[in-house]
Amino acid sequence: SINCHDLYYGKDSLARNTFRDAVGNTSADPSLKLVAQTTTLLRLLTLVLRCIKQKEPVLLVGDTGCGKTTIVQLLSAMMQRNLRIVNCHATTETSDLIGSLRPVRGREKLISEIIS
Repeated sequence: SINCHDLYYGKDSLARNTFRDAVGNTSADPSLKLVAQTTTLLRLLTLVLRCIKQKEPVLLVGDTGCGKTTIVQLLSAMMQRNLRIVNCHATTETSDLIGSLRPVRGREKLISEIIS
């Protein structure tokens, strides 16, 4: 049987080791050293690491302050990847992130200027 306590929170759990590696990384955000290893954070980190290992997509959804951004910051530090954070809200649309297409006014004039 699986001992969930050891799996998520044990002294040598994957989450604790990952946390140590990420915080010890010299390029890591110094504020990560101040993050507490709560049971919620360790459990979420374990689950996200499992998804990454299985090459499964992850969607982090939860209340404000539950650790979504912190988990991604830890993983970014561990993998030594740059991270850009975009805060989204209930009315964020795809076009807010990647832009949108707009009709070109005076298209014929632009084409003739390009050709000549």
